[in-house]
Amino acid sequence: MNIQDINEIEKYPTDRYNLEILTLPRLHINNVQIRQNHTTTVQLPKPGILNIICPSPGVPDFLKEKTMSTVMDFQFSSNKKRESLFLQHGKYELIFRPGSMQKP
Repeated sequence: MNIQDINEIEKYPTDRYNLEILTLPRLHINNVQIRQNHTTTVQLPKPGILNIICPSPGVPDFLKEKTMSTVMDFQFSSNKKRESLFLQHGKYELIFRPGSMQKP
């Protein structure tokens, strides 16, 4: 396993690779061929920005992508009234729990 920064060039042995891109939610790109003496570029979709402003003390409990195949769980900071996330395009559900409510 190797974690590589975006827009950085690294050398890899010639082979086919399955990539997991550390976006929210994670992207999976399978069967990427690395050839000798060639630079392979992987294009990623541009993310959107989700700005969350909490209306009262509390914590956004979880965020999940609403598709049949993907469930993304994200832990929010408990002490922030505002939070911004870069997300891949999709339909999401956000649950907000006021500070006085307890998790089930």
